[in-house]
Amino acid sequence: MTSGDDDIEMKEEEEQMDEVDDEEESDSSSDDDVQGGDDDEDEIPESQRKAYIPGLSRPLKKGEELEFDPDAYRLFHTFNTDWPCLSFDVVKDGLGENRTNYPAECYIVGGTQAEKAKDNEIIIMGLKNLTEMRKPKEGKGDDSDTSEDESEDEDEETIKKREPKMHTVTVPHYGGINRIRSERLGDSTVCACWNDQGRVQVWNITDALNTAHAMSGATQSTEHKIDRPLFTHPGTGKEGYGLAWSPLKKGDLATGDWIRKIFLWQMKEGGQWAVGSTPLTGHKSLSGP
Repeated sequence: MTSGDDDIEMKEEEEQMDEVDDEEESDSSSDDDVQGGDDDEDEIPESQRKAYIPGLSRPLKKGEELEFDPDAYRLFHTFNTDWPCLSFDVVKDGLGENRTNYPAECYIVGGTQAEKAKDNEIIIMGLKNLTEMRKPKEGKGDDSDTSEDESEDEDEETIKKREPKMHTVTVPHYGGINRIRSERLGDSTVCACWNDQGRVQVWNITDALNTAHAMSGATQSTEHKIDRPLFTHPGTGKEGYGLAWSPLKKGDLATGDWIRKIFLWQMKEGGQWAVGSTPLTGHKSLSGP
């Protein structure tokens, strides 16, 4: 082969390399276009954004994370208790149905899971001064006539007025509470508790609820001792999590434990309940958490 032929072959190889480089640049540009398109597709219009509800909304994609968006909520506040609560329930407070005015007020009851059995509590919580999420005011820009100092003073005053309040009344309870459910029986408010000692108890929390309702001012807590529960059922001695008041017959309830035994309770006079001596065992699944 002559040197002229070598020059031709080298030139052809260079042209082929140039073509490969052009193709790679084209592919890279296409990839960028695709990625940019994905970003555009992932951008959801503000009018279509909504709260993510586990179990009802679509499953999260791989690597996808939830972000807090205050615009998705009309009301959002956080509160803390001294011990974690595995279960809580909303208490009927007699303040009216379908309330829509703000600031809002509500009452809940929770049962703690403390490290030591003697440290557990039934907690009656009054959540008060619950204000709406603040929306940006239209027309408020950098050219506002209000000075920064005046704005800061107004913000501090507004924030103080909008601070939520948590008024709690604690009732000592021996043992961690697996499940708690409240019910209104006449003029009294009671709660049923499944505890980790294998017992189901019904407590009268009327006075504690009235105390929480009467409290005012800053967030605070007080203890309310109840000598004994209204009623105690030892059950099978096993723990359980199934607990529900009947929506059809006032005062009746059902309990279910880990060994597939469901007991039906019938309310009697004098704050007593008749618990069926023979549990229901026809179902196959456990009454667990």
